[in-house]
Amino acid sequence: MAEARIAVLDDLRGVAILLVVLYHGVTAAFGFTPPAGGDYWLAYVYAGNSGVSLFFLLSGILVSRPFFLALRERRPMDLKRYMAQRALRILPPYYLAVLVAVLVTGRYEQIPAAMVFLAWGYDVGVFSNVWWSLATEVQFYLFLPLFFLVLGFDRRLAAGVLLIWLLLFVAVCLHWVSFGLLGNIYWALSLGGKLPVFLLGAGIGWLLAEQRLPTLSTLPGAMALFLLVVVLAVFLQVTVEHGVVEFSWRQPWIVVPEGLLWGSVALVMLSTPGLGGGLHRRPLRYLGRISYSLYLIHQPVLVACLSYGNAADMRVWPRLLLGLVLALALAHLSYSLIEKPALSLKNRYSSKTKDSEALPV
Repeated sequence: MAEARIAVLDDLRGVAILLVVLYHGVTAAFGFTPPAGGDYWLAYVYAGNSGVSLFFLLSGILVSRPFFLALRERRPMDLKRYMAQRALRILPPYYLAVLVAVLVTGRYEQIPAAMVFLAWGYDVGVFSNVWWSLATEVQFYLFLPLFFLVLGFDRRLAAGVLLIWLLLFVAVCLHWVSFGLLGNIYWALSLGGKLPVFLLGAGIGWLLAEQRLPTLSTLPGAMALFLLVVVLAVFLQVTVEHGVVEFSWRQPWIVVPEGLLWGSVALVMLSTPGLGGGLHRRPLRYLGRISYSLYLIHQPVLVACLSYGNAADMRVWPRLLLGLVLALALAHLSYSLIEKPALSLKNRYSSKTKDSEALPV
């Protein structure tokens, strides 16, 4: 039952990457101001970078689950295997993306920083604009085993670590502590600012490991999911009205309600068997499977197609559609030729519990 439930999370991966790709595509083509009318539903597009928070939530669920299983079964966590699994999961496609980026842009001086996830923003042109989330993801990968080691040594010390972080998080949110504009941006985008959504995911991971998730029938689950979709639309519209990117930097507390809403969506999906499942190759699940490669590839491809089409005096929508199709095709190739072989090697390090991997976006 637990593994069947986890398979549903591929659907949420598909939702997350769809939101991110549409956000980058539409805003690159038409700007960040949505047209009048239907704003609440367009908020899913113009605040689509919220899909990254959904990815963080999914990582919190899946990456923490093996630790909770080991804790439940009173066995040590194999940290060497854990690190090998994480490296095989994220490094091959990412390093390929870095290689292509420096070859296209000629910014070879950024290779050392990119290799250790310190190059993002526009350090390597448009290629590196999405790399910040990989840095945050890697920070979580390092934090998690350290936290469980502390937890195994002294639970009060582990609680103290979380309390210190919480006090700092609240102080930054209330503007009692400031690192300067650039420092505040780094904080908001780092694990320090994004830890709430990871912890919410870890809480769901604990429920999965302990097999404590409820089971909802299809109708109540569908009604709850519909209500959450409406509430999310309203919430995201608020962020659109305040400037999506700037609002998240200046008001970092926004990650808490955002995480709670996405966490509620995940809980409903996991608790309602009738909402998940379906054919393995249906579109949403397919997007979930290739979401990491698509995340790394989509923005430079979209920008290139929009720029080329503009020079050729093409209309915007055909350019955008061409970029989306080309990004999907390249992501499929990357998944087939790079990710799948790496995942096959990664499976050699898998434990008997067949812990699922989490996509690092």
